Amino acid sequence: MLAILTDNSRDIVERGGAAVGLYAVADRDDVSSALQALYEEDGLEKKGVARAKALESMWRSLWKPYAKFFPQHLEDPNKEILRQALRGAGYFQLTRHADKIASYFDREDDLEDLREDALFAYALAMPAETTRGRVRGMLRKIDTIAHLSSSEAELVMFALDERLRLAGLDPVFAADNSEEETEEPEASAPSGKVGRNDPCPCGSGKKYKKCHGA
Repeated sequence: MLAILTDNSRDIVERGGAAVGLYAVADRDDVSSALQALYEEDGLEKKGVARAKALESMWRSLWKPYAKFFPQHLEDPNKEILRQALRGAGYFQLTRHADKIASYFDREDDLEDLREDALFAYALAMPAETTRGRVRGMLRKIDTIAHLSSSEAELVMFALDERLRLAGLDPVFAADNSEEETEEPEASAPSGKVGRNDPCPCGSGKKYKKCHGA
């Protein structure tokens, strides 16, 4: 795959796929050099594909030296680059950028479809001590900020379990419900609520936030 990545005569989509496929060895000098070259070579004719795929491979690798590539793209005009920047900010737990991540929860423009990416990233990067006893409180806090729908709550729970795994801890939400947590009282996940981006129950066809949730 490295040969494909470094072959400039190949289609950029094929090279981008090779870049992502190499994420598990992205800490190797030759692969790292190739990824950074791909990141730098993006031009108008490539429409952000090269940089987006380079960033995706970087965050999937979880190799800390790549963390520096993501903050400057949290306001990138290219949506796919921005999407990968959100994921990277989450997986590298760039806590000081949590407010910027949260700013994508309720966009009313063409970036509103980044809400789920932002929720996932925020659950990974929000300022809080990562322990099995605290993640339920973190879920409640995110629900308070973002007014989660049931499906969004499931996404956030998955992200919080991922945060625990990254810290070397067992997941909470995927575990047996009978397991007792002692650090913090049990709290049920948000359920049955209408999310702000869900269709309004009145049947108007509008999003809840633009109808009865306004």
